[in-house]
Amino acid sequence: MMNQELTCGGAKAMAERELAAFFQAVTELYGPEQAEASAEDWLGELMARCGLPASVREWREVSIAAAARLAGRLGPGLQGA
Repeated sequence: MMNQELTCGGAKAMAERELAAFFQAVTELYGPEQAEASAEDWLGELMARCGLPASVREWREVSIAAAARLAGRLGPGLQGA
């Protein structure tokens, strides 16, 4: 499914998988509080886009942007790790 246009149902499924994987990774690394804040960041990044991502790569860009916000929140030493 790489770089392939997604249907509406496919986009929803991809969003659910991407957010769930991101949330789980943040929970494991930094705990549930950071995971909650990061999920909000992830949704904010998605809402800031002009449209729904159309490929796996574009969904991953949403997660990368949310991860950058997490890194900014944790600071240079990644406190809380």
